[in-house]
Amino acid sequence: MIGEGFTPCISASCEEDFEQIDFTTYNDIRFSPSDSIYYAIGYETHFKEVTKLLNTRPTIHDLSIDDWQIEWDMRMSALVTALIELDNNGVFSKTQPRQNILVTAECLPPDDIDIERAKLLNSPDNLILKEWLRD
Repeated sequence: MIGEGFTPCISASCEEDFEQIDFTTYNDIRFSPSDSIYYAIGYETHFKEVTKLLNTRPTIHDLSIDDWQIEWDMRMSALVTALIELDNNGVFSKTQPRQNILVTAECLPPDDIDIERAKLLNSPDNLILKEWLRD
């Protein structure tokens, strides 16, 4: 989600996606969701109902700052809950071990709570999480 609470989208990347770029660029963008070649993959198909639901909710322009924070927290909590359910159903480990996958629920611009959500969504011994936290 982004600061205005728009519909979330999926972004994915893998080491092979970056084989054609130089090392410096790779380090700059490897954990950048919007720089992935898979950014917003399946957005229209998989998030159509989510968009309809969010369109029934108040927007950042309809609420006070305090009320918007409550709405924002609810939206992010729903996203995290959905990701946990998908993870529990094995969605993130169908083609490779779950330890090789980093799952996050980030917002743009990034905020400090992104780190807390990443730790909640991944095992503490996940090597990719450890790399992400170092970046």
